[in-house]
Amino acid sequence: MKLHLIRHSKTQYNLENRRQGSTDINLVAEGIEYAKELKDELGNISFDIILSSPLKRAIETAEFIFPDKSIEKIKLLREFDFGELEGLAFGSEDKFSSNKKITINDIDFLMPNEGDSFESVKHRCIDLLMLLSNKYKDANTVAIVTHSTVIEILRALIEKEEWTNYLGKARDFHNYIELELDTSEYKMPENGRFQVAVGGLIQNSKTNKILLLRRKKTNVPDEGWEDLTGRINQYEDPETALRREVREETGIESLEIIKPLTTFHFFRGDETKEKELIGIIYWMKTDEIEVEISEEHSEYRWVNIEDALKLVRHPGILEEIEILKLELDRELSIN
Repeated sequence: MKLHLIRHSKTQYNLENRRQGSTDINLVAEGIEYAKELKDELGNISFDIILSSPLKRAIETAEFIFPDKSIEKIKLLREFDFGELEGLAFGSEDKFSSNKKITINDIDFLMPNEGDSFESVKHRCIDLLMLLSNKYKDANTVAIVTHSTVIEILRALIEKEEWTNYLGKARDFHNYIELELDTSEYKMPENGRFQVAVGGLIQNSKTNKILLLRRKKTNVPDEGWEDLTGRINQYEDPETALRREVREETGIESLEIIKPLTTFHFFRGDETKEKELIGIIYWMKTDEIEVEISEEHSEYRWVNIEDALKLVRHPGILEEIEILKLELDRELSIN
């Protein structure tokens, strides 16, 4: 699969040499003209799909380069979140002297306390390569409009380099880079079996309610409302798999993993080895309210513990909710 990794065009923050990260701002006039120039360079290539970060500067860049094409927004392509450092000019770090500093490729990086880490962006990039190699496996040529950090890490992963090798070097890539992705490296087995899974209950830190999902009617018996579960992919550790499953099934990015609550063992449907599932249930927290459910589910609700116990029918999930209730009661008694 041939990938064209395209960095978004210029914004006011770029002109002012400020960190913009997740700050959602538009292109400036100079950036618009630059994107139109890229249209002349890339517009005649026959792309099977065009993917973009959901941030305005990336979407606008994609729209100017590919004005008559369908553009799919992918959350995994978002830029590094600078947290409390958003908008801070490079070279003006004195007021954040207590923040952690790391040196990579002889470049000093000031790290946010409340934003992303480079490791979290790396995990998003791996998830993206999995998505390209499976969901979009029939595409031959793909345009991806995204951000510096994402491009730097994707390039290292695709070229099988140490994933930090290009951090801070996006300006060396010119307007875009072309890379060849070996999708066999990230293919999921066609007929794999469930073995180890992760899941859990997500508590909203603002309302203290928990998230329940309702599965669409399929060949899996309808157990009513449920929590979130999913298989651990090969080479994933449990917490990486959990964050991926949460993103895929709910669209939630901001997630705090509190602790494991319990383990489970059951069969999805018939009691065959292909449908056997053994896993770990976690207690998680988020401050996000909006949920984007996957195609597996038909609806969601934020509910308090008492209502959850009334809605859920599956005995195993009821037990998980009871365990969480004990944890919350214990937390309340301590505070």
